[in-house]
Amino acid sequence: MMNLKETATRLNKRFMGADPQVAVTWFVLNYGRKAALSSSLSYEDQAVTAMMCRADKKLARVFTLDTGRQFPEFYNLLDRTQAALGISIEVFFPDYRKIQEMVREHGVNLFYESVELRHLCCQVRKVEPLKRALEGTEVWITGLRRSQSVTRTDMQMVEFDEADGLLKFNPLILWSEEQVKDYVRDNGIPYNPLHDKGFPRGRGHPRRPMVVGKSRPSRVRTPLPLKIDLFRTRTGYPAARSPGRGCTHLPWIRRIAVHIPL
Repeated sequence: MMNLKETATRLNKRFMGADPQVAVTWFVLNYGRKAALSSSLSYEDQAVTAMMCRADKKLARVFTLDTGRQFPEFYNLLDRTQAALGISIEVFFPDYRKIQEMVREHGVNLFYESVELRHLCCQVRKVEPLKRALEGTEVWITGLRRSQSVTRTDMQMVEFDEADGLLKFNPLILWSEEQVKDYVRDNGIPYNPLHDKGFPRGRGHPRRPMVVGKSRPSRVRTPLPLKIDLFRTRTGYPAARSPGRGCTHLPWIRRIAVHIPL
C-alpha cells in the first residue's frame, strides 16, 4: 500500500503540469489494459479517450456504465465514438435482479421520492457496476478537472485511491472547460449534441436544459433540494449534495473520480 502512495507521489511530481497527451501515453504504454478510463462520454472523457487511442488503440481500455436511464443520444454517441476512434468501449450494466427488486418495491422513478431512495438507486445503477468494471485495474483514469467543482481544487494529476487500492490518474486536472472543448472540436472528436442544446451533462434522465443565469440544470419535478452526485462511502452508498454548496462533508465520505449518469 505504501508503495502505491509513493508511486502516486513520484508520478504526480513527474507529470503535474505536463502535456496531458504525454502523460496519457506514458500510462497507456506502461500499464496497458491495467489502466482504464471510466467514461460517461462527456467532453472530458471523449478527449481522454482520443488521447489514449493516439497512444495505442490496442492497449487503450475504456469502459462506460449503461444505467438504463440514458438519453438516446448517449447510445448514438457510443457508436459514433467507437467508429471514429477505432476502439471498442466496454459497457457494464446493473444487475437486472437488483433492478427488478428495487423497481418492484419502490417504483421506476424512486429517486424523486427521497434522498435515501436516490442513494439506493445510485448504489444499484452506478456503484455496483463500477466496482465490477474496476476489478483487476491498477490505474483508474478519469476526466476530472479542478475547475469543475470547489471540492476538486486540491486534486492532483496522480493520486492514490486508498478505498480501491489503485492509482487514480486525472490527465485533464489543470485544463479549463474551454481547453477541453477546443481540443474536442479541433480534433474532430464526436461529442453529445445535447451539449449544444443546453444540457451540460448530456447523459441520463431526468434533467432539464441549462437555464440562462443558472450554474447547473435542475431535476424535473423533484421537490427535494438535494441532487445526487456520485460518491463512494464506506458502506458503498453515494452522498447528497446541495446545488451550489459543494459536498456534504462527512468523515466517511470519499468522492470517487468519475461522472456517471443516473
